[in-house]
Amino acid sequence: MGYKELLEGFYRNYEEAGVDKVDGILAKYAGNEKEVMKKLDEKYNCSYFKSVFELTAIFKQYDPSKVDSIPALLGKNKGREQEVVAKVREKYGAAPAAATPASGTSHAARVRALFEKYDPSKAANTDAFLAKYKGQEEAFIAKLVEKYGPEPGGAAAPAAA
Repeated sequence: MGYKELLEGFYRNYEEAGVDKVDGILAKYAGNEKEVMKKLDEKYNCSYFKSVFELTAIFKQYDPSKVDSIPALLGKNKGREQEVVAKVREKYGAAPAAATPASGTSHAARVRALFEKYDPSKAANTDAFLAKYKGQEEAFIAKLVEKYGPEPGGAAAPAAA
């Protein structure tokens, strides 16, 4: 499930007219999709995208066949997204820790993987970024996770459309 499908599902539930604007939104905010989703959750006073990401992580680990049904599930429960997440957590357990790196994974490998997944144009500059944030690598990685989404392998973020 990519960003396009996520945004279309959101707009089908919260503002049908917005479905026609999804391609334009993705083009305008390319590379900042997660920020757009966060702002939409705030604007509509809901937790749609937060719920999508958590449900995706849970279902990918425990029942992958249900990942594609998340937008429909949340659509049936508009305004009660967190209740749905709570019930799914009760049934399957919590989502896996999204940003827990494998033991021994270097900062360079982690940063490069984040850039390769979310902003490939910056991957070649990994060493320069790490030099700039020398001694603050974990804080830098935390900022990247906050901006882009979980580290690859965490399963909580959708693939870009």
